[in-house]
Amino acid sequence: MIDLLRSSRLILTLFVFWLPHSLALANQANYWQIGAVPDWVQSAVNSPKVGNGVESIEYLLSDTQVNLNLSEAQRYNHYRYQVNDAAGVEDNSDINITFSPDYQTVVIHNVEVIRQGEPRSRLFEEDVRLVDIEPEKSNKIYSGHKQLQLWLKDVRAGDVVDYSYSVVGTNPVFDDYYSAFFKLGWGIEVKQVNVSVIASNKRRLKHQLIKTDTQVKVDKRATDTRYSLTLVDIPAYYSDGDEPSWEFSQPYWLVSNFEDWAEVNNWALGLFEYSAKNSTALNHWLDYLKSLPTKAAIEQAIGFVQQDIRYLGVEIGENSHRPHTPAEVFDNRYGDCKDKSLLLVTALKSLGINADPVLVSTYNRQTIRDFIPAYNLFNHAIVRFDFEGKEYWVDPTKNYQARGLNYIVQSSLGDALVVAKGNTNLSEVPDYLAIDNRIIFEHTYKAADYQSPVELLIKATYTGTQADRMRYRVASKSAKRMSKEYLEYYQRLYPKLSRLQAIQVEDDVNTNQLTIYESYLVPEFWTIENGEAVFELYSDLVDDYLYIPEKVNRLQSLALGSPISVYQVSKLVLPQDVDFSSLKSHRSEENEYIKLSSSFDYKNRTISFDHAYSNKARSVPPQDTEQYIEFIREARKRLSIRYSVTNVTEEDTYDSVAKLVNYLLSLKQANAKELN
Repeated sequence: MIDLLRSSRLILTLFVFWLPHSLALANQANYWQIGAVPDWVQSAVNSPKVGNGVESIEYLLSDTQVNLNLSEAQRYNHYRYQVNDAAGVEDNSDINITFSPDYQTVVIHNVEVIRQGEPRSRLFEEDVRLVDIEPEKSNKIYSGHKQLQLWLKDVRAGDVVDYSYSVVGTNPVFDDYYSAFFKLGWGIEVKQVNVSVIASNKRRLKHQLIKTDTQVKVDKRATDTRYSLTLVDIPAYYSDGDEPSWEFSQPYWLVSNFEDWAEVNNWALGLFEYSAKNSTALNHWLDYLKSLPTKAAIEQAIGFVQQDIRYLGVEIGENSHRPHTPAEVFDNRYGDCKDKSLLLVTALKSLGINADPVLVSTYNRQTIRDFIPAYNLFNHAIVRFDFEGKEYWVDPTKNYQARGLNYIVQSSLGDALVVAKGNTNLSEVPDYLAIDNRIIFEHTYKAADYQSPVELLIKATYTGTQADRMRYRVASKSAKRMSKEYLEYYQRLYPKLSRLQAIQVEDDVNTNQLTIYESYLVPEFWTIENGEAVFELYSDLVDDYLYIPEKVNRLQSLALGSPISVYQVSKLVLPQDVDFSSLKSHRSEENEYIKLSSSFDYKNRTISFDHAYSNKARSVPPQDTEQYIEFIREARKRLSIRYSVTNVTEEDTYDSVAKLVNYLLSLKQANAKELN
């Protein structure tokens, strides 16, 4: 499912879906034409004709008008901008119009280059090209988007580009429903923005303004109502960076003709209904599941949909939102989130399990309830089911989760619409705890003396979603590549570090715990200063989570990420007993957002330097970020220690022992290279 909320371009395009047959033999005239501006469109009269010449590009007008009270819905777009230098000309002399030939046509009204007040047409039929685009191909989503491209000729610095067009038609999957986010601000100043929607009086249009107090004008007429707003001299809106995905940095206008969440649910129910098609293979699989104990069958069903149905979204036409049938998905062995969810629901229901598809948002998460009811607040589908008195929320697209039902990490995505008969409101998916999503790093430095290279043994244990993440990483990379990456990382800490053996991975998929072992040789670990051996220990993993953003004085929240628990212990095994017991300490501190602890201990020739981190919230609000960052700055100072061992070179036999240790370690390293 496509997220339609986060477009960063000023020139708004309508994201739609492609005709499911080749366009090579089709006449382009079937998909676009040149025509007059529709008579229902109101002219934008306030926009200045020219800019001030102060930026590479100045946007003068963005005018978007939608008419839903026609036999076919239409969307009219009119843009005007001025290019003031070579960079402006280079980046803004191409016009792109995105649409779906499956159910839409484009009418281009005008394309002009205005030079010194004189308009010059640049609209010539032979210059318009129809091309394929797949903007989400890298995410394995194919929507069939097409694009009309017009490369403007003879554009010069100082010219004003003015063009308008209409897109006629909408995806029939939406029936008579409509939801849209209209962007009202960008990362550049705009002289004027007009947006209006004409809707039938038979279906009231709800609307909601986000990050703006602009007034919406409501003009009610005999059969329809025009909802409109106009903004002038819109400032540039900048992102602070590192903000949560659900937080808007720019103003929007959300419109929707859904009355309530019950109506959204009823619409979604129709999407997940399907006419059963015979599939011998699917029926055999369902029969096999029924032959198993129920818990084992549930685990088998989840594992099969996650692992054996590869992720591939063929989101063409109505399949932008309507899933393919379970028989199609099973036989094709591919599908997107909604396809996989429907297949899993079908399998669970065949076992007598109460299961439903669920609409969620990976962006809006727990803030969906802050908006008016609308279908385009969701971009993902998962599954909810009941078993033995417990509720489960499973993401069928997570293909490297645990096999055991009790160890599968719940898909904690905040607000959710369970697509079930009679549902009238949103549900809240329980968030998992930081302790269920854990990383434990153990670094052990073994020193034979105070001059020889030190052995560094690393054991990294991952549980919960961290185990899922690392399981995917291990599967997608060879052990050789991972060993190389890990080696290069630790060489940034110790430039002369070398590997003693390739990484080793132990994966318990039943309990969802994955452990990685590493082994290195660290020359120059010790620094000899005036007869003292100086060493440093540093908690690099915890440091990654004590992140200080580039912008400190913020207007937006600071994202902390999903709940996680991180524990790192650094152990230094000394060549002899040295009394560090006086330095023993433990410190624990926390605020509303994170919890930290650190400790220093000494026992049996071993120094232990430990740190623990966990977050208590997913973000820090802007009014608290300055204090939070100061807390982090102080905490980072305690992530490393530097101590020394005195009188380490007084023994006469020290040099000979060091040479022997170096020789033995070099043999071990040479053997490791041969094995690798």
